[in-house]
Amino acid sequence: MGAIGSERLRNLGSAVGGVLALAIVAFAADAIGRASRGVLAEPLAVPVAAPLQSVDVWREAGVRGRVLYHFARRISAGEEPRPGPDSYVRHAIREGTVREVVHVVPQSAWREVSATLSRRGVRRTSRGYRLRVAGVPLLVTHPGAIPPPHEPVLVTLDRAAFGAADLERIGAFLAEAPSDLVVVTGAVGAAAAGPTR
Repeated sequence: MGAIGSERLRNLGSAVGGVLALAIVAFAADAIGRASRGVLAEPLAVPVAAPLQSVDVWREAGVRGRVLYHFARRISAGEEPRPGPDSYVRHAIREGTVREVVHVVPQSAWREVSATLSRRGVRRTSRGYRLRVAGVPLLVTHPGAIPPPHEPVLVTLDRAAFGAADLERIGAFLAEAPSDLVVVTGAVGAAAAGPTR
């Protein structure tokens, strides 16, 4: 084998070694990340008087590093210094409770929300709009386009924000979604009775 052939072989070996090292690091990071996420052993639905109380429920449950499916008209990710009605999702992100948000707005508000996000130049996808809030991925969508989760998720549901048709879709989603902690503002009814896995 000539000098050129052996150099190519060394380069190929280095490339394969680099790819293997990256694969090992990615696997380890995923395993460590999943292990550090607090997931409840049994599903739980918790009715609260106000959405802000979700933060207390999450703290008490010890959940960490989770995907939040936030069913509400507003994202509640304002920049208030302490958790409040307009900022509790942002504070949950800062505390490490939430690492990604799927914000599901009522179908009746979708046209307005879509127009606002389009005007602001937010990237549209087949499921809604993708952006970042407090450094984490945020998908803004509507009840007809809720993406299926790939892991147990946290859920907040502001029942008063949604009409009967939306609540029916949300109830069907919750019946199938791997959610272990659902926090519901208002009375717990059919739409909130679905944390099954």
